[in-house]
Parts: sequence; C-alpha cells; structure tokens
Amino acid sequence: MTIGPIQLLNQSTPGQRRTLLAAALGWMLDSFDTMLYAMVLTYVMRDLGMSKAVSGFLYTLTLLASGIGGVFFGFLADRLGRKRALMASILTYSVCSFASGLATSVVMLAAFRFVLGLGMGGEWNTGATLVAESWPGKLRAKALAVVQSSWCVRGMIITME
Repeated sequence: MTIGPIQLLNQSTPGQRRTLLAAALGWMLDSFDTMLYAMVLTYVMRDLGMSKAVSGFLYTLTLLASGIGGVFFGFLADRLGRKRALMASILTYSVCSFASGLATSVVMLAAFRFVLGLGMGGEWNTGATLVAESWPGKLRAKALAVVQSSWCVRGMIITME
C-alpha cells in the first residue's frame, strides 16, 4: 500500500513530526547555504582577490570538513544525545554561514567554511539518524526520503521567484 506525505504525517506522533521537521529544515538550510555561496562566489572572488583554483579549494574544503563533521558529531551524538548534537550542528553551520558573509580575507573565509562544513556534515548525520531512530520501521524509509528530498526545496523556491 502506497501512502502519501499527509498519510505519513497522520500515522506519526507529534515528536516524530518535530524530529522530521528539524532534520528536513536542516537539510534545506544546508542547501540554501550551498546555493547562496555559489551565487555570490563571483563577487567574493573579486572582493577578496581569489583565483578560480582557490574558490574551488574552498568548496572542496567545505565538503571534506562535512565528512569530518559527520564523524565528529556522530561521536558527540553518542555521548550527549542525538537531539543536542543536531542542535549544535545546526547552530555551528548557521553561525559560520553568517560569518562567511563577514569574512575580510581568504584565510578567514576558509576557516569559516571549514567549520561550516563540520556543522553541515554533523547535521546530515545526526538529523538522518535521529529520524531513523524515532520513526517506526514501516515508515522509516519514507520519513528519511522526506528529509533528503528537502535538499531540493531551495531549488523550487528560487525557481518560483
């Protein structure tokens, strides 16, 4: 039997819906950061005197940090709990995403993008794990699909404008 998103939400508890919303919003905000950074990169390169190679390195640095952040926040989640680790990871990349806009040098931007990547990877890991642990087996795959699909929401919003 196929169930849609409304039936999925109707079959879940308020706690499960909150967990799903938190993880999905986290993935969506990650996506917004990625898109916004790409949109302003030309201006950042000009203002900070960056070459294309350096800008590519910063993207790579962020993605490498996300892998490290997934492991780091995974250990943190095991010790402090998934909910706290998820909140800490979202706070980490949100603050560093904002701080990236205030960077006045390439080194400062690289530091902010690295720490942002740690939080981003932590959010991917802890958000998905928290949803997987809190949803029943028969609904788990659909709930995780909703979380991962939220990455595309920013594209729909930008396209509609």
